[in-house]
Amino acid sequence: WQTCAKCSVPTDERSIPTMVFAVSLLLRPQIAVSEMMVDHLYDDINALHVRTVVTDAELLHVLQHFNVGMERSSVGTLHFAHVCQIDKTDGIHLVYDGANGPVTAIYLPGKEVKRLQAISRDQFQGIIFPYHEGVMAIIGLVGEDVLKQKEKIEKALLWKTTGGRMQKASS
Repeated sequence: WQTCAKCSVPTDERSIPTMVFAVSLLLRPQIAVSEMMVDHLYDDINALHVRTVVTDAELLHVLQHFNVGMERSSVGTLHFAHVCQIDKTDGIHLVYDGANGPVTAIYLPGKEVKRLQAISRDQFQGIIFPYHEGVMAIIGLVGEDVLKQKEKIEKALLWKTTGGRMQKASS
């Protein structure tokens, strides 16, 4: 065994590859939650083209997974509602009509962003923000008022409390 001159940690030549691998994992860039959400939008791009209306039963199946209810009238016509998986986490993926075309709302519990952030790629623009024990992304076509869409989603979703009451999320 030898001692590392810089850090006084005992080493031998056989441990160097393991240490290099460990350091490379620590320094590897992590994909931001916002990028994962936009990637998911592209991975499931056909959801933007669905024109049928989600039935109450389909919506209930998705929302029960998260103990959430929805005032459908707050968002208008809902065309897509599925449990999606992003970064090994189940989330809610909704698509509804916005002023300029389809709007995607994706909720991921257990993920974190510190503050509201703008996101964009190609013809899409949106926001990601802290929301009810996780993050929410609202993504529409360029020109969509995503802050107005944020208000609609926040008004629409009602979360079940430990006492069984339904209430709006605290951001």
